[in-house]
Amino acid sequence: QCQLGYEGSLVPEFMAAVSAAHVSDAVALPDCSTTSCESTCTCAESKCTDELNKCLADPTCSSLQGCVDQCKCGDKSCLVSCAMKSPSALGVAALKCVESQCQLGYEGSLVPEFMAAVSAAHVSDAVALPDCSTTSCESTCTCAESKCTDELNKCLADPTCSSLQGC
Repeated sequence: QCQLGYEGSLVPEFMAAVSAAHVSDAVALPDCSTTSCESTCTCAESKCTDELNKCLADPTCSSLQGCVDQCKCGDKSCLVSCAMKSPSALGVAALKCVESQCQLGYEGSLVPEFMAAVSAAHVSDAVALPDCSTTSCESTCTCAESKCTDELNKCLADPTCSSLQGC
């Protein structure tokens, strides 16, 4: 949507770098025999592998693993408590999958509560958009802020993505 001053796209190179980083930073799926609800863990690992791997490759989301592993089967309040400690959009995706694919032992869905926690965290943790007059390419910065505001705010609310801002 903005003129960047170069030909082609950097997306393929960026995606390769993201994939490589996620492979090297990924946290292994837990040993389900050591969790408090082995049946749910086993189901989640077999039916929601992609969602769990994406979560575990993200520092915010992976920080939930230890807490969730201690929740007994069907303990909805324990899961809510874990969600409030480190709200993560990737955690929501994993939870949606697990709730739809596995028997969790509780009625209803935790997704709305988890989404509210993620929204609240993003509001409180959001990094401000940069002052474009201080960037090396003010026109691109201004264009990006005016045409890609939602995408930039989502990036700045994520610790890994926002760490690129200074670069």
